[in-house]
This record gives sequence, C-alpha cells and structure tokens, in this order.
Amino acid sequence: MTQRRILIFGGTTEGRLLFEQLQDLGIQADLHVATAYGKELVDEGTQGFVESGRLDVEGMVGLFQQRIPELLVDATHPYAVEVTKNLKSACEIADIPYLRLSRAVTEVEGVILCETIEEAVAWLDRRSGAVLSTIGSKGLHHLTGIRDYENRVYARILPLTEAVKDAVAQGFKGSHLICMQGPFTFEMNLAMLRQYKCEYLLTKDSGVSGGFEEKLAAAEAAGAQVVLVGRPSDSGGLSFEQVLKVITGREETRVSERKLSYFPMFVNLRGKRVLVVGGGKIAARRIETLLKFDCDITVVSPEVEDAILAHFRGERLTLHARGYSAGDLEGADVVLSVTNDREVNRRVGLEANALGIPVSVADAHEECTFYFPAIIEHDGMVIGLSSQGQSHQGVSALAKKLRWILNHED
Repeated sequence: MTQRRILIFGGTTEGRLLFEQLQDLGIQADLHVATAYGKELVDEGTQGFVESGRLDVEGMVGLFQQRIPELLVDATHPYAVEVTKNLKSACEIADIPYLRLSRAVTEVEGVILCETIEEAVAWLDRRSGAVLSTIGSKGLHHLTGIRDYENRVYARILPLTEAVKDAVAQGFKGSHLICMQGPFTFEMNLAMLRQYKCEYLLTKDSGVSGGFEEKLAAAEAAGAQVVLVGRPSDSGGLSFEQVLKVITGREETRVSERKLSYFPMFVNLRGKRVLVVGGGKIAARRIETLLKFDCDITVVSPEVEDAILAHFRGERLTLHARGYSAGDLEGADVVLSVTNDREVNRRVGLEANALGIPVSVADAHEECTFYFPAIIEHDGMVIGLSSQGQSHQGVSALAKKLRWILNHED
C-alpha cells in the first residue's frame, strides 16, 4: 500500500470526499480549507491534519515546507481562479507535483450566458423583476450595481458571521438575505423562487456536487430565466476518479507531463448508423450537425423538439417515439446519449461500452469514449473543436471566434 502523503486544498464537496476516501484507503492525506466553517464540515473521524486559513503564495510554500507533501491536489471551487493560480505558483517554487481536480461542466440550453459577473449585472440592470442570487457572498458587491437592488435582489449565502456582516453593510437585509447551508434540493430552490416571486435566477455552473441541475430544474418549473456566469477555463484538470487513480498508483501522471488521451481523428460516416437517444435541445443541435454528413440517423425518444421533427422528410432519419430500452444499440455504429435522465444516459453508456460502440454521453464526460465536437465549415474544410469534456462553454466561445475570423478574413 502506498504511503505517499497527499495535501488537498479546498473545502468543496469533492475535496472533502477525496480526503475521507484516502483515509479509508489508508493513504496519508492532509486537508487545507479556507474557512473555519469549511473545517467544521469535515468528518471528525478522519485521521489527517485539517487546517483552515486563507494563504497567499508565500503562505502556501510555508505550508508545503511544514507538511512536505509528495503531491498537491487542487480541489478548490472552479471559480476560485486566484487561489488556483497561487497554488500553481507555489507548487512550481516548491517543486511539488500539482493536480487539478475539476468538476464536469454542464451543457445547458435556454440560459443567458455571461462571461463575467459584471456582464450579468449589466444585463439584469436593464430589466425589472426580482432576482434570486446563488453566486455566494464574494460577488455581492457587484450586485449593488443592479438598479433598486435592495428591493429586487434576494441573496442566498452561507451562514458565516463575516459574510453576513458584509452583506448587511452592502444593503442586503431582512428577507432579502437568505443565510443557509446547501445542498439545496429542487423543491427548496423552487419554493424560494416562488416565495419571493423571482423572475430571474442568477447562478454559476457549480456542477452536480454544487446542485446546479437542481437549480436549473427549479428555475424552469418556476418560469424564471437563468442568468449564468460562465465558468473560467479549467484546462488540464482531472475527474475525481482520475485523481484517485493517480494517487493510488494505478495511473502515474503529472498535469505538467500528462499526454492528451483523445486524438482528433476524422472518420468516414457514409452509410453508418448513428443512434441518438434523446429528443431535447441538445439532441436537436447534434442532429442538425450530423445531417451535414452522409449517415443514417435513428432517434429514440418519447418526445422530440419541433426542430427535430422538421427534419423527418427523407429516409436518413428514423424516429422511435418511445423511451430507451436494452437492445436499442444493436446495429449502431455510433451512439449519442443526450437525454435529461442521468440513469438512462448511464445505461446507454454501459451498453455501448459492452458492445464496443463509440459513445458520447452528454452529462458525464468520463463515460464518453469520444467527444462530439463543435464543427466549423469553411471553403470545403471541416474543423472540429473539443476540450475533452472539460469546457463546453470554452469550446462554444472559441468556435464563435473562429467562425467570425474566417468569415471576415481579407
């Protein structure tokens, strides 16, 4: 059994789970979180050191010299850009291997996507109606830029003394300041949106562990528009499972030395059968792209978007208006699972893997054997873009930029 000492930074759900799981495996690990409250959330039965406090680069290097870790795992929040930057610098100074534990990015439709919180505030400022903010306490000072924010914005933050004091000082008081610890269920989010008659939900892509899907579902049920602050680029990160493999020695790697797993290979789809499980907006977009290629497309879904139905005019598109069932993948050459049901997507991925069929699972990049790329066409050339499942938003932004450049070249 390995005796490597691991130092984990981050009071996120993933950070705590990794720390506890390493303890169960008998691997020495320490955990550093930013706040005393984050420390309280850690299981008291753990054996490693659990420390709290905000550190700059110098402080991080000092901590490394005390703990002498063989590996640093950055499990901080995906929006904690400055902390990640400092950790990378400290690891470089101390010559300690660095791994980034990344949350999978959620692919969503129908949201107002903003690159920065400032952009989101400007968008909301031009409108009227109540806003439920779930971006946390650190971004509250930005929200004071929303017209009549004291009466329009309901801020949900952690019940931390300093955070509450700062929020009150900025004008968030009474029912407009909701101090609660998550995770929040669909029902809880929906109740809040309805209680305060919110027309907008301001949020970040906090991933599955951050309750992002529950917030999206609640907003849809309440008829509230989601305003999403896009996640900063987080290239080079690994999933929870991949980090565990690295630590336990089953997959030796360092981010700085890690080779890419997915090779951009163009395959001939002529005459191939592509099975699409799902009929929502993501499926519609995938099908619209596939129709540019000479393949036969079969759709399995009890309901489909009108945009998909509009394509059922030729023999290249077949619809089975029902749910997925075992055996549907027989005869398929390529499979896309794009339903809004996690269990269905998981089952499709398992069956495809068992049959050796390439599969793309929309809501779990670690279950994909290939990634569906963003496609750019220009003068008979085809460009495919992928982030290996790490940043759909980043790929979309880059694709738009490239299309603009190609369409406006001299």
